[in-house]
Amino acid sequence: KWILVFTRRQLIRQKLPTEFLLKNINEVLWNDGITFDGKWYSVFVPPTIDWSKYNMLIGVLTTPKSLQTRQIIRETWAARANAVGCLVLFLTAEPSKATEIEARRHSDMLLIEARERYTATESTLPLKTYALIQIFARYGTSMHWLFKCDEDTFVNPERLTSLTKQFANPILQRYYIGCAFVRLPPIRDVKNSRSYVSYDVYPATQYPTFMSGGAGYLLSYSLANCLAIYSASDEYVYFPLEDVSVRLAIEAGCKPLIMVDKNNLFKPGLPKNPPDNVITLHYVKGSRGLVDLWHPNDKPRNVFFLISFCCCKDIVKHKRWPSMRKVTQ
Repeated sequence: KWILVFTRRQLIRQKLPTEFLLKNINEVLWNDGITFDGKWYSVFVPPTIDWSKYNMLIGVLTTPKSLQTRQIIRETWAARANAVGCLVLFLTAEPSKATEIEARRHSDMLLIEARERYTATESTLPLKTYALIQIFARYGTSMHWLFKCDEDTFVNPERLTSLTKQFANPILQRYYIGCAFVRLPPIRDVKNSRSYVSYDVYPATQYPTFMSGGAGYLLSYSLANCLAIYSASDEYVYFPLEDVSVRLAIEAGCKPLIMVDKNNLFKPGLPKNPPDNVITLHYVKGSRGLVDLWHPNDKPRNVFFLISFCCCKDIVKHKRWPSMRKVTQ
């Protein structure tokens, strides 16, 4: 543990450059901001949201070009989420003029004045995630939970909210809940991979146990508030992998911690026969897959599971939707 903290402190001297700043994007009327990696980023927060109405914030990381995916989410699981006390907000950087119009029309988007960048050494995902955490800690003071997921995630809000009822005092206890990756080694041999991490950036041979960002993870308000304070401080050290970055930040500044591994509920892959109580599935790719799943002429009564989807061609090719529908009967 102490070696891990020491090596992360060394990263301050070998600090990775983060050039996400992008000024005057389409003259968006920014109304707030966050501090990340020593820099200030302007943020647009919908001014008409009544944050006190909700118990949970579900933050969906997205990109400006994903209008169709966002609309499908609004018409499917997001509507159910609102009905059970969850506020769903999409978060994107580098917004276009069309994105700003969309944000004002729907009042469900957080916009960041920053570049969308995804390389082997630099990713906007940590910035988006900590922007979400800081905004949640600032505005969601009456809420108890933050759930982070991606735009390729389909959520079962009923099961998600039901799960949180098992954990007492989220305002005081630091809960970190999801699908745990245990003793995962850094990827060293594929330099063009977005998951590649060099020895200079992270010299240890294993990551500390962290929750899958693809399957999504829950943070209690207490933990999110701590992460918000830590990520805005000079102590924070940028790390390019979003889900690992959250765990490293917890290790460095937000302990003690109650970590709950629910890998039977949050699935970072796409099993052929998902368990009946599954909350999340990952890599059901392409918004087309979600459209097919919710088609009015071929839709199960209760589509109650969380899916991450990116490219549904393989799913359609292998005709895997019927097996997935078993969990909804």
